[in-house]
Amino acid sequence: MRKLIIILTLFLTIFHIVPTYAQGPIEEIPIISNCITQYGDIIQRIICVVRSVFYLLGFIALAWGAFEIFRAAWAFMTSGEKAEEVGKARSKILFAIVGIIVALLSFAIAWLIGRLLGFQTQ
Repeated sequence: MRKLIIILTLFLTIFHIVPTYAQGPIEEIPIISNCITQYGDIIQRIICVVRSVFYLLGFIALAWGAFEIFRAAWAFMTSGEKAEEVGKARSKILFAIVGIIVALLSFAIAWLIGRLLGFQTQ
């Protein structure tokens, strides 16, 4: 069964990539092109790109944390009365919540540093 899943995953991955290449090259990357057209100074352009990338990574961290909470909740529900598995599920939920709080704090810290240094916000 594992071999079938691996083969199917590889096939779907390759099948999905081939039509993407048939569309032609990417002309511009939206995060970078928006920063280049919006700002004239090279320092502000670099800051805009870095900020945009970190915001993207922050949203990915938030989504990952939410996914981990659902996964840990599933483990908690399916653990039954096994104390060891219940404890593992609770610790996973706790760590996922802490991860989401850290991701939210990273947004706040980035905003605060930008305001203190006088950078324009988008």
